[in-house]
Amino acid sequence: TSKHIRKLYKRKHDSVTDYLHKVTRYLAEYCREQGITCVIAGDIRNIRREKDLGHRTNQKFHSLPYNRIYIMLEYKLKRYGIRFIKQPANKKSRLN
Repeated sequence: TSKHIRKLYKRKHDSVTDYLHKVTRYLAEYCREQGITCVIAGDIRNIRREKDLGHRTNQKFHSLPYNRIYIMLEYKLKRYGIRFIKQPANKKSRLN
C-alpha cells in the first residue's frame, strides 16, 4: 500500500477510536450520575439479520467494532465501581 492509503486508514481508525471513547465515556458518566450499579449488555450478533436499512447504513452498521465497545465500556464502568455483564448469545437466562 502506498503512504497515502496508509495515512487514510490511520485517520479512519483514529476517528473511530475517538468516537468510541466519547460514546463509552458518555454512557459510563450517565450510569454514574443515575446511580446505576450494574450494566448488562446482550449479544447483538443476530440483530442485523434480515434488516435492510439501506446500502450505506448497512455497511456502517456491519462494520461497528462491537467487541471494542464492550471492552472500553467495561473498563470505564469499572473506574466508577459499576459492574458490567456481557450476556452470552446462546444462553437465555434471566437475572433474579
